[in-house]
Amino acid sequence: MINYENKYLHTELEKVYGLKKIIGNSRAMLKVLDMVSRVAFSSATVLITGESGTGKELVARAIHFSGNRQEGEFMSLGDTVTKKVDVRIIAATNQDLLQRVQDKEFREDLYYRLNVINTTVPPLRERKEDIPLLVKHFIEKYNKKENKQIKGVSPEIEKEFYHYNWPGNVRELENVIERAITLTNEDIISADVILSLVKKEGDTGTTETELLAQPYKEARRKSLDAFNIKYITNVLNKTSGNVTNAAKESEIERQYLQRMLKRYNIKSKDVLFSRSKQ
Repeated sequence: MINYENKYLHTELEKVYGLKKIIGNSRAMLKVLDMVSRVAFSSATVLITGESGTGKELVARAIHFSGNRQEGEFMSLGDTVTKKVDVRIIAATNQDLLQRVQDKEFREDLYYRLNVINTTVPPLRERKEDIPLLVKHFIEKYNKKENKQIKGVSPEIEKEFYHYNWPGNVRELENVIERAITLTNEDIISADVILSLVKKEGDTGTTETELLAQPYKEARRKSLDAFNIKYITNVLNKTSGNVTNAAKESEIERQYLQRMLKRYNIKSKDVLFSRSKQ
C-alpha cells in the first residue's frame, strides 16, 4: 500500500514539476531538455548553471521528478534500525564556480565533486524564439489566477519583446506578464501597458539594489555587461549600424567589437529597429 502511494505521489509530482513544465523549443532549450532526459534516471551528480531568472530550479525539479529515485539505506546516529532512502545531488548556481575556484573563493575538491554532469540554462536573450511560447504560457497561468480572458499581446509588443534584452530573463518576462494582466481590461495587452513595465524593469533602482546585495565580483560583472550593452548600442546608433565605423568611433579594434556583439547578442537590425522608434 505504501509503495503504491509513493508511486502515485511521484506520478502526480512529475505532472507538476516534470519535463513538460519546461517551456521552449529553441535549439538551446532542446539541448537542455535532451540533457535532462539523459540524466533523469542516472545517479550521477548534476551541476546546473545559468544567470538568475533562467529557470535553473525548474530544470533541477524536472531531473528529480522525472527519475525513479525511491529507496536506499542509512542509519541515524544512535539508532539501531536501518532506514531506506535514495539520494542524489542536484546543485544549481548563478555563480561561475570555476572562476571562484581560481580566485580561492570556492573549494576545488567540492567543485569537482559537483561538476560530474554540467548543464547550462541559457539566458532568454539567447533563446528569443521561445518568447511567444512563454508569453502564451504565462498569459494562461495568470488568466486563471486573475479570472480573466486575455487572448494575447499586440504585434507591436511581440516585436518589442524580441528586441528587448531581458536582463532578468524568464523571471522578468513572467513578472511583466503578470502585472500586465492585472492592469489590463482589454482582450489584448497593448503597448501602453507593457512598454512602461519593460522600461521600469531595466531603468529603475531595483537593479542597482539587487546588484548591491550580490557578491562583489558578480555585481561588477553585471554592471560592466550593462554598460557595454548601452555603450555598444549607442555607438551603433550613431553609425547607423555600421560595425567598422562604430569601431573607429569607439577607438577599439573591429574584431574586438564583433566579439562583444556576439557575446551580448546585439545585431545591427535590433539597433536600427530601436532607433527608428525614437
